Formats: sequence, C-alpha cells, structure tokens
Amino acid sequence: MDAPVPLIVVALLAAASVAAPRARTRAGAMLVALLLTPVVLLAHIWDNSAIQSLRDRPAAAAAVAVGGVAVVVLLALLFGRRSALFPLAAVAMVPFRIPIATGGSTANLLVPLYAVIGAGALAYAVPLLRSTDEADEPAPGWLERVLAATVVLYAVQATYSANFDHALENVVFFYVPFVLLFALLRRVAWTDRLAALALGVVAFEAVVFVGIGFVEYATRSLLLNPKVISSNQFESYFRVNSLFFDPNIYGRFLALVMAGIAGAVL
Repeated sequence: MDAPVPLIVVALLAAASVAAPRARTRAGAMLVALLLTPVVLLAHIWDNSAIQSLRDRPAAAAAVAVGGVAVVVLLALLFGRRSALFPLAAVAMVPFRIPIATGGSTANLLVPLYAVIGAGALAYAVPLLRSTDEADEPAPGWLERVLAATVVLYAVQATYSANFDHALENVVFFYVPFVLLFALLRRVAWTDRLAALALGVVAFEAVVFVGIGFVEYATRSLLLNPKVISSNQFESYFRVNSLFFDPNIYGRFLALVMAGIAGAVL
C-alpha cells in the first residue's frame, strides 16, 4: 500500500472523530486514529537513518513504548475520575516541546501534549463504546465539518506534493492530534470557574517563563537552541527564549496570555 493511502485514511478517521453524526462513531474513529497515526509514521520512516538507533536497540525501543503507554493509561484513569483535569492538563502542556535526537538530527516534538491527548481520547472513547447508551453531546456543526474537510483535503493534496515527507509530518504531528484535541475540548462543560483555572495555569507558566527569560538576559546565556545562541553573538540586541526553542513562539505565547488576562480584566 502506497504511503499516501494510509495518510488519507488517518485524516478521514480524524475528520470522523469531530464530524461524524453519532457520538459512538466519533469515539470509535478517535480511538482508531490514535492507534493508527503512530503506525503510519513508523512505517514511513522505518528505513530512515534517523531512527537507526531505535532499530539497533529493539529492547530499549520496546521499553520506551511500554513506558509511554503506561503513562497514557494512568493519565486516562485520572481523567476518567476527574474530567476537569483534562482541559487543564492540555492547556498546561501546550508550550512544551521535547527535543528528541536521532541519527544526528534533533526534532522538537509536543510529546507531553500528545500524551495528554491520547489519555483524554482513551478516557472519553473507551467508556462510551462500552456503554449501551448514546452520549448526550451537541451535534457537529459547520465549524466541525469545515475542519474535517480541511484535514482530509490537506491529506489528499499531499499525494502529489513535491515534499510528501513534510506533508506527512504535518498530518501526524499537528493536524491529527489537534483535531482530536478539538474534538475532546468541544465536549468539555466549560464553566466560568474552569475557564478561570485554565487562564490561571497559563498565567503561572508565563510568570515562570518570564523569570527564566530575565535570568537568561542578565547572564547573557540561553538554555536552548544553538542557532539563537550563535546569532546573539553577532547582533546588537540579545534575544531570549526561556524554555521555548524558538524566541518567536515564546513571544507569541506571552502575547496570548496577556490578551487572555486583559479580556478577563475587562
């Protein structure tokens, strides 16, 4: 089977998880997309030198996989008991990327957020599929249909892309996870208290990040991103990125938090 075919299948499953008419259908599509997405990625890059270290050490790779699954299952049990923790955990994990070095290159991936999305999907879908009753959820609207169509259209266009690898990475690392996250967050019973707690979480993170940025500026040293470290040596200004790999994303995060706080105050 050609690589574009499973990619389109994954996109269709993600689309169904947010736009299917029945809640049980959405839950089933979410689970299958959650399981199939990493399989599609591994199948595509298996012969790539970037994961040669994983192929050469199958026991270590299996241990990491088992550990990751265990973390996701434990989080799913926690979210199942306290559903309000899922949106707070999702909001809290959005800024964090984990640098993963393989084959001489480093990829900065949203691993903590992926774990939270996977746990949230399990906590939502498994009980629903085991139940005989249909869930009382709002039916998908035009926003959900447009989002689903966009993801599928992107995957279809990837079949004739000049850089299919990049298109696949976008689908498996961003489009599918964020569609699943949207599908999970849209069913959350958002109250004023829960929204205020979510804003408090990101505001606390922003204060911590800014504190680290002040230390970086005062000491003229950065924790991450050798490219920014090198560029600071030749510029008249000094950029800081706190715990973010990209200073621009750091600034955007702070801007969003400030906009949220300003909205709450007003």
